[in-house]
Amino acid sequence: RQGGDTKDGNMALEALYSHALGDRRGEHFTACNMVCGLLGVGELDDGSAGESLLVQGMDGKVMVFDQTLLAFSCRLPGCLLPGPLCYLPKTDSIVTATGSCTVESFRFAALAEAQTDALTADKGDKQRTTEG
Repeated sequence: RQGGDTKDGNMALEALYSHALGDRRGEHFTACNMVCGLLGVGELDDGSAGESLLVQGMDGKVMVFDQTLLAFSCRLPGCLLPGPLCYLPKTDSIVTATGSCTVESFRFAALAEAQTDALTADKGDKQRTTEG
């Protein structure tokens, strides 16, 4: 977000969100590239959705942040090295190039289903430990 004018006439930037990279188990995550958009909404936005951020790590793992929260993380199938990322709102897909010189497209819903670290998984773990 753009902050107010400073005394010297320049604009000041104000951070709205800050996220620590890594999963809830403390596993290291080295960010390589990212893409933002209305992930999970695509072109169906009625103006109420906020932008999300997908960050790809050096090992092919992606983390999706929905404004203030880590929504989920997962590994892109067959990804050994990170490639360029592009978000296509029309199909709500992430497109990337692979090390084998092919282009692959992943629907956001499929990535969300393949999640390995999500808020719902954490809640389930907490429920199991409190019930037992």
